[in-house]
Amino acid sequence: MPDVFSTSLVLIAIYFGLSFLYNKRNWHLILYFILISFGLLSKLPAFIMTGLLVPVIFESSIQMKRKLLFLLISILAIVPAVWWYFYWAPKLTSDYGFYYFFMGSDISTSLGFLLSEWQSVFSRFYTDAMGYVGFGFYVLGVVYCIVKKERKLVFVFVGVFLFQFAFMLKGGETFAHHTYYIMPFIPAMAIFAGYSISLINLSWLKTVFIIAIVVEGVLNLQHDFMLKQAPSYLLRLDKVADMYTSKEDLIVINNSLNPRSLYFSHRKGWGVKSEKISDDKFLVDIISKGCQLFIWDKHCAELSVSIPHFRLVEETEDFGIYIPKFN
Repeated sequence: MPDVFSTSLVLIAIYFGLSFLYNKRNWHLILYFILISFGLLSKLPAFIMTGLLVPVIFESSIQMKRKLLFLLISILAIVPAVWWYFYWAPKLTSDYGFYYFFMGSDISTSLGFLLSEWQSVFSRFYTDAMGYVGFGFYVLGVVYCIVKKERKLVFVFVGVFLFQFAFMLKGGETFAHHTYYIMPFIPAMAIFAGYSISLINLSWLKTVFIIAIVVEGVLNLQHDFMLKQAPSYLLRLDKVADMYTSKEDLIVINNSLNPRSLYFSHRKGWGVKSEKISDDKFLVDIISKGCQLFIWDKHCAELSVSIPHFRLVEETEDFGIYIPKFN
């Protein structure tokens, strides 16, 4: 998933953007334009980090001419991402029916889901983002900067939070069920967590808390350091497909719309839910479009003895292999 990559590009872009505004290094504006364009194209939620630029709007030390030029370049930089995500991705969905180009739900639907699944939504901010210790310092940092009227930090909090909330209202169920969508918000959380830790006078105690945040983060994700055996059977998928088709042939796999199986088969085709075998019209349609093989993934659902318009030619430990009846 490109969330870390895209967020990193946007953060680097913000550095060069601020350098242009505050240090008057004009050529850094070019780097800002390139990096933020690529960052947003890589994955749109990275725009959340641009909330870090909100204090610039109210900064009197920056010339208005420089602010306006920065705004113009920013608008030009987001044009490719707007075209890609709000025109091209929906077009791919409408033309090919592939829901992985999902662009969110309407606000009322998303809000309803966020409220009904509030525990899962909230856990993204403490369990997945920075852990309990880090989240605690984040909250303390936000509260302290508001109480002490730290103007720039308050603007940063409001800007990033509003962008994050706007994304959540669009994402809804997607945000609640996928841990990586909190990624663009974490750098802002780190700012406030670091701010609250910096207020501690004892340097050794600061070190203890920082180590505690790191240790908790590593322990929470210890499973990511280990090889997962469950999906390893997919490594045999291309050999199964090679026995009956060429690389150019189209296939269909019951993989619950996850494109991973098609990637491992080294082929193009359709990823469908297991229930799709009851859709006679769909099966006739894909055969007419050149489908040469139906691979039934037993790990997704029990093997169907019969699939309309297809016949079983082989059964392995992991797959059932079907070809069109008239092939």
